[in-house]
Amino acid sequence: EARLLLDRLRRDSRGAVAAVLVAGGAASQVFLGVTPDLVEQGVRAGGLLKALAARFGGGAGGRDDFAQAGIKKMIQTEELVAALKAILAGGTG
Repeated sequence: EARLLLDRLRRDSRGAVAAVLVAGGAASQVFLGVTPDLVEQGVRAGGLLKALAARFGGGAGGRDDFAQAGIKKMIQTEELVAALKAILAGGTG
């Protein structure tokens, strides 16, 4: 369902990076999508999510437009957003 949601957001948006956080128990999953116009500008979902997962002790993989990560602890939405903003501001991805 997360992949379908991100596909829809990427299709209907421009200039967007969208993330879905699924947190439960002692772990979290993050799904991240990047719109085609940003991919053309060099923004890569796989790179962004690898950098993000590394901050929280997890691993990630994916394509230029879609990636997913497993994180070994439960994280909050606010933590995810702050880390993603910091990574985007630093040019990682």
